[in-house]
Amino acid sequence: MLVFSVYPHMQMYLLQSVIYSLPQMQVPLQAGLFPAPLPNILPLQQHLPQEQLLLPPGPLLQPQVPLVQKTLYVTTYSSEVLERQPGAEAQLLQHISHVPALLTIYCQTWRAPPRKMCEMYSGVSQQIQQFIMGSRTAVREINKALASIVNHFNAGHQVASIQTTCHAGTHRSVGTAEIVAKQMRRSGVNVVIKHLHRRKGPGDPW
Repeated sequence: MLVFSVYPHMQMYLLQSVIYSLPQMQVPLQAGLFPAPLPNILPLQQHLPQEQLLLPPGPLLQPQVPLVQKTLYVTTYSSEVLERQPGAEAQLLQHISHVPALLTIYCQTWRAPPRKMCEMYSGVSQQIQQFIMGSRTAVREINKALASIVNHFNAGHQVASIQTTCHAGTHRSVGTAEIVAKQMRRSGVNVVIKHLHRRKGPGDPW
């Protein structure tokens, strides 16, 4: 019971509290309002599945260092140009100064291709290369050069340089260089060729 104080000229009122019974209400739960149930915690002695491991078992493998590809530099030149033109020898030395020459193949004494073939092609063409391979002397010298190059690489060297030369620096020396390059590329060696004095023939592929 509550009693309110009022002024003297006002009548006093007594207030009684009344309790009303409210009907019971059921509020349905909505999905997503509560966090998902926690996963079961594994016992301490139980091992995690292999796919859940953050690190592979055992020692970590060190990354493999890629192997450096071996490189062969081949320079062809004309012996006549080297003798007659001033500065030609300096140009040759400029191309081979970074890597000392392992050997030089002198093709001047080999049988020369026919004149009409020389007028039509240079040593980059198959016609000149097939003519060179028809000479026993040329094949013997090329095989000796290939053996020296292979032995040089097998000794642990990563870089090698050779030279080939003939009178014009266009046919025999160029063809020999291309033959050597094909053989070494088949063995996985990177070959860089520079023909200093080659004259392109009308039948050459490039």
